Amino acid sequence: MVTADQYREFGEQYDLEFLDGIKSRSKFNILHNCGTRIYFDQLATYPVHALSWAATLEGNPDLQEGKLRSGKAVMGGISEKTVLKTGEPEQVREEVARAIEMTGGRHFLLAPGCSIPPETPSKNLLAIRDSLT
Repeated sequence: MVTADQYREFGEQYDLEFLDGIKSRSKFNILHNCGTRIYFDQLATYPVHALSWAATLEGNPDLQEGKLRSGKAVMGGISEKTVLKTGEPEQVREEVARAIEMTGGRHFLLAPGCSIPPETPSKNLLAIRDSLT
């Protein structure tokens, strides 16, 4: 909704103040970035341990690219608006396998790109669990 310069001017300062304020009370912080075409490189410099974003959405880096560009742990890999919500368990298992392959399974937290829609079929959630056992 805003340009990178606008975000730098009106958002970054407050983000960094908040992160500085909680650093002594938190051992592991994850920064979640919503939407498409996020300002990944700008946000990757934030003092957090992991980055979470919808890596399957257009204009966003995939997990492998995000991990390389940030040097941080990455979180995501499952398309919550499509595959998880309306796909079949086999499609979910394929996304899980692809995410693990992209990251080598290291410095990686498997998750939807954002929240899990309430109408997500339980069979798809079970497919995630079964993919990891």
